[in-house]
Amino acid sequence: MSYVAVKSAVQLCSSLVLATGLLLSAVPTTHAQASSDICAGEECQAKIAKLKKLALNGSPQAQFILGTMYEFGEGVEVDTDIALRYYQMAIKNRNAKAMYQMSAILYDGRYGEQDLQEAQELLERSADHGLPIAMVDLAKQMLVDAPEAKADVIWELLTEAAERNNYEARYLASLLSLNKAFPHALPADEVIEQLDFLARRDYRDAGEYLAQLQQSQQEDGQLASNQTTRRPSPADTQNVERISVTGQKISLDFLLDVAIDSIDALGIYDGNSTVSRLPGRACTKWSNPPCRTSSPGILTGTAAGDAATPADAGN
Repeated sequence: MSYVAVKSAVQLCSSLVLATGLLLSAVPTTHAQASSDICAGEECQAKIAKLKKLALNGSPQAQFILGTMYEFGEGVEVDTDIALRYYQMAIKNRNAKAMYQMSAILYDGRYGEQDLQEAQELLERSADHGLPIAMVDLAKQMLVDAPEAKADVIWELLTEAAERNNYEARYLASLLSLNKAFPHALPADEVIEQLDFLARRDYRDAGEYLAQLQQSQQEDGQLASNQTTRRPSPADTQNVERISVTGQKISLDFLLDVAIDSIDALGIYDGNSTVSRLPGRACTKWSNPPCRTSSPGILTGTAAGDAATPADAGN
């Protein structure tokens, strides 16, 4: 396989990412837009208030979730200013997903002017924090711009993302392994294993590459004639976690419950623990100023439903 073929595959991947960005950029940007998914009822409102309290107490996960809720109108009215503030809070608390989302926003100029330099810096930071999709995007940039000079970095990014089960990373690592000019490659049997895994899930044209490789190896006598691509069997998928939804999307209430329970389980964002003195900032080893033990409720004195917005949080 030549660099031209690999580059074409990468450009296809990039075009899909761009198309997604263009679709997202169509989200209304005016404040207080009406949403068909506004959280109704006291119970749902209480859950959002709880999530806001966790965000104010420094949970980067809660901050990122609220950012996406306000950006896309999930449970709340669309307000991109609030969404961006929540993303910035999460970024300060080293949330890789928020870095990646803000990178895409700045790259598109979705809610203002483009800032390609800041977008690139955030993408690199997100990759440094181990977000697989960011690692793949960074590797794709290098594959298009400087495949020879950045070969070592490209391979490190892709193989690490592949270990975290990112399908695109597994796909690109396999294609590069078939490129004789690229200095890194998976063992031949692992390439077959990766392409077979992807082909059984109908991932892009992995099946075509697998068939070509199998035919080539059969001709060379390296592959048993009965080794062919197969579809997933029940044994392949029995350990895969599934959520069955019959005719309906997963409810916002359910997603809020999962998010709040997982953050609560950490036991560090309840306002009663060792927290940062700055509202919205998590207590970590990087905190500046250093964290101090607060009296109970230091960050929760405002009513839970109001404590909430980043504007009130002083960030």
